[in-house]
Formats: sequence, C-alpha cells, structure tokens
Amino acid sequence: MTSVIPGIGGCKSMGEVRVRFAPSPTGKLHIGGVRTALFNFLFAKKNSGKFILRIEDTDFERSKDEFLEDICNSLQWLKLNWDEGPDNRNPENKNEYFQSQRMEIYKEHAFKLLETGMAYRCFCSRERLDNLREKQKIEKSDFIGYDGHCRSLSMEEIEKNLEMKLPYTVRVKVPEGEISFDDMVREKITFPALNFDDFIILRSDLFPTYNFTVVVDDHLMNISHVIRGEDHISNTPKQIILYNAFKWEIPKFGHLPLIFGEDGKLLSKRHGAVSVLEFKEQGYLPEAIINFLALLGWSFDSEREVFSMEELIELFSVEKISKKAARFSYEKLLWYNTIYLNEKSPVEKLHLIKPYLLKEAAIKDWTGESEAKLLKLIEVCGDRIKKLPDLVFYAKPVFNEPESIDEKGEKKFLSSEENLRTLFTINSELNKINRTDFVSGRLEGIVRSITEREGLNPNKIFQAIRLILTGGLLSAGLFETMEIMGKETVVYRIEKYLKGKGIY
Repeated sequence: MTSVIPGIGGCKSMGEVRVRFAPSPTGKLHIGGVRTALFNFLFAKKNSGKFILRIEDTDFERSKDEFLEDICNSLQWLKLNWDEGPDNRNPENKNEYFQSQRMEIYKEHAFKLLETGMAYRCFCSRERLDNLREKQKIEKSDFIGYDGHCRSLSMEEIEKNLEMKLPYTVRVKVPEGEISFDDMVREKITFPALNFDDFIILRSDLFPTYNFTVVVDDHLMNISHVIRGEDHISNTPKQIILYNAFKWEIPKFGHLPLIFGEDGKLLSKRHGAVSVLEFKEQGYLPEAIINFLALLGWSFDSEREVFSMEELIELFSVEKISKKAARFSYEKLLWYNTIYLNEKSPVEKLHLIKPYLLKEAAIKDWTGESEAKLLKLIEVCGDRIKKLPDLVFYAKPVFNEPESIDEKGEKKFLSSEENLRTLFTINSELNKINRTDFVSGRLEGIVRSITEREGLNPNKIFQAIRLILTGGLLSAGLFETMEIMGKETVVYRIEKYLKGKGIY
C-alpha cells in the first residue's frame, strides 16, 4: 500500500501523473530552473496531472525568505501555477512542502532501513576516512571511496559503540551488479554499482543528505515522473538504489539538456540577466519568455516557432526533447518579445508600459491628454518598441525638454549659419499653422518645401530639427513626433535654441 502524507493528494498506483519542481531558496530563480519548471508544467497539463512545487530548504544558512518569494513570484508571473505546494499568500507559514519541516520524516525512514538491514551505522572517524582516501590516491586505486569497513560489524560491536556514544553516520548498502534506468529523453542509461560506495543517508548530526530526502519526498508525494536537468544524471543511480532498498516503486526519469550561452559555456551571470524577474524588469513579456524557453531543448517541427501556452500544452511530448545542449540567444528572445508586443493593442501596451514611464519620471502629470499622446506615440513607434521600457526613450522628449544635445550631432547638423537661418524660416511657417492643422503630413510638406527652395539636403535639416526637439539623433518618426508634441512645444523649443545661437 502506498503511503500518503496527510494533506498531500494523489497516488502513483492509481496512474495519475504527478511531477514536481523542487528549487532551493538559496538564490533567485534563474532561466535554467524556469525551463525545468516549464517542461514539468507542460507534461503535467498535457497528461491531466498535477504540478507540485516543493521547496528544498535544508541549507539553513543560505536559504532566505526573499529568495522563496522570488521563486514564487517568478512562477506566478509566468503563469506556471502549482497545483500543490507553498501558500504564497502566507510564505512564513511553511507547510509539508518545505523540506525543513520534514526532518523527523527523514530520520524515521533512515532508521527503517537500519531495521531492515538495508543500511548500517558507520562509526569511522573523519581521520580514518581521510587517511583511507589519501591511501587510495597514492596507490592510484580504481575506486576512490568508502571501503565498507563498518558494513559487517557484529551486533555486539554496534551495541558497544552506541554505549560509548561514538558518533556515527548511516550508510545505505549498495548492491552488486548494474543500475539501469530508461531515461525518457536519453533512452537506457547504465551505471556499474562498483562506481558507488555505501553512501551516507544520515550524517552524524542526524541531518539527511540530498539524495535521501529527494527519494523520501518523491515517494511520499507520489511523484510519477522526475523531469530535471542532465546535471542530475549522476544522482539518479543513487536514488534508484534507495528506492530498491525501500522496495518502493521507482518513478520514470527524464533528464533535460543543459542551457549554454552563445559562447558555448554554461549560462551564467556573465552572459547578462539570468534571473526571471530581471527579465521582467528589463521589459520582457511572460508569453515571450515561455515561448522562447519551450524551444530551448524542445521543438514541434522544423518550421513553427510561435506557440501559445495552450498550444504548448496540447503539442508537448517528451519524445521531442533534444539530447543536445540548448543555446540561449538574447537576440531570439528579443524577437519573440517583439512579436508578442505587436499582438497587443496600443491600450494594452500602455497599461504594461505605464510602470516604466512612472519609474523613469518620463511624465510629470498623468492626464487624459498625456495618455492620448502616448497612445499615438505607441502607434508611431510600432516595432521600434521591442521591450516595454523602449517607449520611455521615445516618450521622454515628448513630455520633457532635453537637458542637452548630442555634441557630435550638433556639430554636424547645427553648426552652419545656413542651416540655422533655414530653421528660422521653417519655424516661422510652423508658427502660422493652426493647432488643429499641426499634423505630420502638413509639417513634412512645409519643411521639405523650404529646404528644397534653399537648395539644402532635407535629411540634414530633419536631423537638425530632431536634435533640437529630442536632444538626439534617434526618435520615432520626426513629423509624427512633432504632431504629438504639439505646435506650442515644437515652436518654443526651436525658437529657444535659435535665440541661444543669436538667431531671432
């Protein structure tokens, strides 16, 4: 009969798919972890199963509530909502999905293996173990590890050591032969049992080891499939040894390819943003991140690249997961972000972008008029907005007079008397236009007409106007931006600049 923890549903024997994502709250949730969570989530939903979030917080010194909050917020922002796990509304109330709350369960199960003879107490001192390892290295032994010295202690010897209160660890007995499993991604993987010594499951302070806690939790939580990174492949045979020692049903294992940066090295901080909420702060959409990560190690076919979450769930299959390492490309992620942004209406975009505008103080007074201008600007910018904060760059000069002007641009386009006199003529004509007629088409016609009449290069005059109005050489469409700024702002800024140069 399969044991079930009170308050945790499901049962492996009933055939329900139950997968888990088990991060450690010792740092922020990074992209590699999210990809693992996503594949577990897709597999669970595709098979009408459950996605469980378990917090492996046994590293008491490094585990912090702020990292737990980051993990939960990241998953929820990406809509990877767990069916069972921590209560994110009250993270301080840690429940049975936190390993730190399950220490007695681990001790109990370790002593069960002692009772059945599948594990034993090891009284070897640190000094003996260090000497053993050093000797093995000197002799260039094929096997480096524990030699099973305490495996055959008699009951009398054990009792005597316990009476003397000698410290001990608990080690599991590793069987002879081979340890094999059919990996869902990599097919059959085999390890000789000789590769492993009788490894510790309970330290001398009765603190459980990683592989032991994972097996106990996965069994009691009825986990049917363990989908994780390929860096865990070496842990799998140890965990299978423990499943067999307990005579428990073994879940199916699947190991995902690792994620490398574009330089072919493991993705890390040196490649830029790696934590999920960093990407959020930089203005990426959750839909773009999900779509991008889904195709890091998985593909439906050679042509299709854009999928909604619903489509990913419907089409996902473990068989299509690649064995090769995936390459993280910021350029590709930006491509996805642009696609998903372009699918949104100007109103939706403004709602998403508003926090960035307020954070950067791009708008002092948020009014109906400023919203109308922003909506026009969003339409004008089009796919220039690749990330949410991009609009801040284009919006700032619309609502704020530039503090300075690009020096190189000013020297190139605003240093000649001829250009300045032409700008004076243009501004005089702009000032004659009614506010309601101050529209991009008419503005462009006036500027082009005067520039051509003076025999000047229109593009140079365009850049001169852009520099005065925005301070730089990049903006949304010049005349559309002028229309959004309005007659008073445009005429005032050009006049002010020309006065500073002695014109007027």
